[in-house]
Amino acid sequence: MSEKKSPTTNPPRPIPQQKQQKQGQNKGYNAPPPPKPQVPSKKGR
Repeated sequence: MSEKKSPTTNPPRPIPQQKQQKQGQNKGYNAPPPPKPQVPSKKGR
């Protein structure tokens, strides 16, 4: 039962953490990478 509770709490715990990390990555990681290639493309236009 203890082992079943460990894996069950592990999946739900990373889900909320991933949501918070996704928001931070979207603002810092996902934000700069996508606009970076699009910015030079428009400037090179």
